[in-house]
Amino acid sequence: MEAPRLRLDRLRGALLDAFVLLSRGYPRKPVLDLVYAKWGLNRWERLAVYHCSHGVETIRRVRSMTRCYTRAWYSVDGYNVGVSLVCMDRGVPVLLCPDGYIRDVMGGWKPRPEELLDPLADYIHSLEESLSSRAVVYLDARVSRSGELASMLRRRGVLAATSRTTDKSVLLSAARRGYTPVTSDIVVLERVGGCNHLTHYALLNGANVIDVPLILREGLEEVLELWIPRG
Repeated sequence: MEAPRLRLDRLRGALLDAFVLLSRGYPRKPVLDLVYAKWGLNRWERLAVYHCSHGVETIRRVRSMTRCYTRAWYSVDGYNVGVSLVCMDRGVPVLLCPDGYIRDVMGGWKPRPEELLDPLADYIHSLEESLSSRAVVYLDARVSRSGELASMLRRRGVLAATSRTTDKSVLLSAARRGYTPVTSDIVVLERVGGCNHLTHYALLNGANVIDVPLILREGLEEVLELWIPRG
C-alpha cells in the first residue's frame, strides 16, 4: 500500500472550485478536468476531488435519503467499506464529504484478506450492535481471494457472500428486501440512499479525517468577506 500524498493547499482550492461550478449546473467531466489541470493535482488529489465533488442538489438528494434504522437489515459493499477501514487503521487520510459519507483515495487498491478481516469484522459487529440490526457483506468475486475472505468472515459470525456485480447485489437487496445500503458509491446513494454509519465509526475511532464541508465553508466565507467585510 503506497501512502497517498495530499497537498491540502491545492486540495482546498480544487474542492471549492469544483463545488461552485457543479452547483451552478456545469457538466461534471469538463469541470473536473479543468480543476485537475488548474491545480496540478496528483492522482490521489484527483481521486479526492472526484469522490467528494458534487453539486448542491446531488448533496441534498443523498442526505435526504440517508437513514440508519434500528432493528433493520443492511447490505454492505465489502471492499468499498473495507478499504476505507484499512486506511483508518493505518492513519491514512480519509475524506468526510459534503453528503455525509466517508471516502478514501486509494483507487483500485485492494487489501489482502488477512489485512481486511479484522477491520471489516469489527466494523460489522459495531454496526449490528449500535443499530440492533443485521448486515450482509457482499464481496466482489472478481477480486482475488474474495471467496476466502467471505469464508473467514463467516467464521467470525459475519454474513458474507461473493458477487460478480456487487453494486447490483446491493441495489437489489434494497429494492426487493428493503435492506439499507452501506456504501459510499454515489450511484447507489442517489438511487436508493444509504446509511452513513461509517462516518460515525471513523470519527469515534479518531481516524485521520479531512473535513471537506469545513474546507468549503471556510472558502466560501473568504469569498463573502470580499463583499461583506466583518465589522
